Amino acid sequence: MLPGLRLRQTRERLGLTYRDVERASYELASRRGRPEFILHISRLADIENRGVVPGLHKLYTLAAVYRLNPLEMHFYGYIGMSDRRMMPLLRPGSIVLVDGSVRKIDDGDWMTEHDRPMYFVEVRGGYRCGWFHQEGSRLVMQPHPLSHCLPETWRVPEEAEIVGRVTGVVTRLSGPENVPHRGFPAEPGDSSRKAP
Repeated sequence: MLPGLRLRQTRERLGLTYRDVERASYELASRRGRPEFILHISRLADIENRGVVPGLHKLYTLAAVYRLNPLEMHFYGYIGMSDRRMMPLLRPGSIVLVDGSVRKIDDGDWMTEHDRPMYFVEVRGGYRCGWFHQEGSRLVMQPHPLSHCLPETWRVPEEAEIVGRVTGVVTRLSGPENVPHRGFPAEPGDSSRKAP
């Protein structure tokens, strides 16, 4: 089930209207002293009906108003500050939204690198986020060609488990940490992390 549909069903089960949620978000923002917690009706409609990914503050608001654990709504993953495997598509420090209901690699019907599905995968010693394909019992991560990183391989299910498919990205657009390092592969110990 899509996250937006789950949220709409939760709201309706609680008997809340869009206006009720907006009003509650204003109260939360006032108590916290942070306007980022305000969830306007138009944004809530986009989240429920158009697949718009809520930011962290809006996610907190929904969890508080609906009395849910945020992990019941979405998984988030964090791309390590030295993880350049998917540069320039995924910059170090990015946060990705992961759909945990999609745990099978689909590497078929895509036309451009922006259409190719990315996955969040738990491996020994951390996590990886990027393009994957499966060859029998081997799961292969294919880094972005511009990253100058080498492909990595794990045995499934002994060494790797697919957490889910990446459905959204929050990233910084500029900064010195976003400049790719030519000729240096990603450090083995630096990996992406899943939000607790």
